[in-house]
This record gives sequence, C-alpha cells and structure tokens, in this order.
Amino acid sequence: MRASRVSLGSAAVYQYTDFGDGAPDQHWVSGGLRPIWHFNEVFSLAFEGGVDWVSETSTGPGGTLGKLTLAPQVSLG
Repeated sequence: MRASRVSLGSAAVYQYTDFGDGAPDQHWVSGGLRPIWHFNEVFSLAFEGGVDWVSETSTGPGGTLGKLTLAPQVSLG
C-alpha cells in the first residue's frame, strides 16, 4: 500500500467540571490515535485506539477506560 493512501489522526481532550454544589470537581482526560487506510476517494477504513481517564466524584468512583474502534467510512467526494 502506498504511503499516500494512509493518514494518521490524533485527539487529545481535557475537561474540567465544577458542579457548583460543593461536590468535588471532576477532571476528564482522553487521548487517541487513528490511522486511516484510504482504498479510493470514497471508501476508507479507520482504526482508533485510545484511553480515557475520569477523576473520582461524589456521585461515583473515577477510573480508566481503554477503547478500540474499527470503522468503515464513506465520503461523498
């Protein structure tokens, strides 16, 4: 497969939430990489691997979540 037929996307997100009711603030961090294989101008296949982390709050425990996604994509041109 030619290098011009592969692209790579990335994402990084941080969110801070102050609930305003005396509850602990919440922090959320997410990141991932998405390589995309383009078969032609219309069809591509994307794979994404990433991780999310959320801090503990008064409504529940925090934790880490790993995620893997495989997605066929169709473009209009």
